Amino acid sequence: MALPDSVFEAKRRADPRAVLRVVGQGESADRLPQSASAWVGRSTSVPKMLLKTALIIAITVAGVWLVTVNAWDHDGFFPWFWNPIWTIFPWVFLGPLWAAFFRSLSGKPANDRFRKGYAAARGNATATVGRIVSTKLSQTDSGGVADYVASVADANGEIVVNRLATGTSFAPFEAPQPGETVHLWRFPDGWTLIQAARGGVRITVADGGSLAAQLDQLARLHRAGDLTDEQFDLAKQKLLAG
Repeated sequence: MALPDSVFEAKRRADPRAVLRVVGQGESADRLPQSASAWVGRSTSVPKMLLKTALIIAITVAGVWLVTVNAWDHDGFFPWFWNPIWTIFPWVFLGPLWAAFFRSLSGKPANDRFRKGYAAARGNATATVGRIVSTKLSQTDSGGVADYVASVADANGEIVVNRLATGTSFAPFEAPQPGETVHLWRFPDGWTLIQAARGGVRITVADGGSLAAQLDQLARLHRAGDLTDEQFDLAKQKLLAG
């Protein structure tokens, strides 16, 4: 299945119950983790959820008070559009914050059911070996991965995955590529878990790019936080080894 050119359109095709986990160095991609937390993280307790809710409300109140209330033109000194601008402005930042919060709330029941049934479903999962058919990747301004979408095929058909397992992060040159092998586990309740090996160094530089240019790109990704110390050292060793 060829993915659309747009990453946004490709994400819309993704199965919400398909999760991709890119395993770390020294870990085998053909072994399913014992714990569900490797896929969806640990469940958030009620006290922590209440604390998180209170914190977001406090940030919202403070933001609206500091920006909208203090900047409000009560005397009509500024043009008519001044007050609407300052009413909307804090929500440029608060809107995404609340959207992420509601997404976490909406996904919590499904994740809790997944954790509860993981041990039993793990033994009844259908394990297959597949391959990546096509991928779409967008990068952050610093060169890290913003979004990754993959179409994966096995004997049971194709599935599009965009959701990454908790704790899964990788640099663009480590992203699984078309043609590479992946391991899939299809659970009876509809979840599909996919594991792929972390890719090798795949840095794209300008024609004639020198080793120094590639090392500089690695250093920028490391400084931006898109590479851990371990990933940076490993990638640098591979580059220097040729």
